[in-house]
Amino acid sequence: MRLIAGVAVEEEESADQLDHNWSTVSAGPWPAETLRGLRSPDGPARIDPGAALKATLRPYQQAGVRWLYLLHRLGLGACLADDMGLGKTIQVLSLLLILKRESKAQRTETPMPTPSVLVAPASLLANWVAEIERFAPTLRFFVAHPSASSAADLKAITPEALAGVDLVITSYGALLRHDWLSSINWRVAVIDEAQAIN
Repeated sequence: MRLIAGVAVEEEESADQLDHNWSTVSAGPWPAETLRGLRSPDGPARIDPGAALKATLRPYQQAGVRWLYLLHRLGLGACLADDMGLGKTIQVLSLLLILKRESKAQRTETPMPTPSVLVAPASLLANWVAEIERFAPTLRFFVAHPSASSAADLKAITPEALAGVDLVITSYGALLRHDWLSSINWRVAVIDEAQAIN
């Protein structure tokens, strides 16, 4: 990918000792499409959450969702750092709805995927629940926090108990208290107010 993108690669031999005429690197369909997507979030993929999203995305939000989706497909992380009020929450919910739809389409071929996790300050958990209920009501979520479940129930959670859940919502404090939250290989991990990680 680096060679195809034109990035210089360190060589052990000096430049005058290299014979560049002996080989070529060309992109096949997948690397070429991936590079196009990385260079332009408006790239070839037209990703849309469809009718499951009870809102209309603005053009920059559509570009943000496509960018998040592309990076997710590549197994890369992303930092969505739009200014406050520009719809980061709705972009994340759109991505989760797209992944849910894809899982449903592939369900006959693969086992049910693990849910995604959202970690946020405890003061924002109710806001996330309200936004899901308003904009993405088909997302099935579980709030893993003492404000929603007893301590005994939270300790007893197993990955099997989360079958059919699309998103587990928890706080930074609960993440530290419950080992199972850090032992699951989550589909997507969303960190809200990421500066709280320390």
